[in-house]
Amino acid sequence: MCIPQFGTFMQAIAQNESGKANARIMRNNAAMAMVRANAVRARGRAEEQYSRYHTKRTIGGAKTAIASNGFAVDSGSALDRVSDIAAFGELDALTIRYNTELDAQGLETQASQYRAMASYERQKGKFNMLSSFTSMVGGAITESSNKPILSGQSVHSRWYK
Repeated sequence: MCIPQFGTFMQAIAQNESGKANARIMRNNAAMAMVRANAVRARGRAEEQYSRYHTKRTIGGAKTAIASNGFAVDSGSALDRVSDIAAFGELDALTIRYNTELDAQGLETQASQYRAMASYERQKGKFNMLSSFTSMVGGAITESSNKPILSGQSVHSRWYK
């Protein structure tokens, strides 16, 4: 009678520890998702900076080509060309920033979901442990003949057998 209850007790402990372990894994996954989100943002800043640098080089090349052909670079269609390059270059940089932020927010959302799953796993482990303990206590209340003590007979009538 005691061995099944010991097994139930060990199962309860194992379920609680399993919930704790799963929660630790989920918290670790959340931390890694946040690290990736920060890395994505850092990479995005670098790409945005490079895009602006590339735009400046392109503008410089265009001004050089225009001036080498004998045209003024600060008026007319030459100025329009340089302005267009600058505008599209800025659009590229802002697109990089936007896409980077979307990626980072996706990873932050994933981290939030991992934290929620960690809480769920921890609670599930506790619930399963309590469920096993309840089962163990229920088994302890049952007689060796598997008849519940409170099964319709009065308790005192069983004392005098």
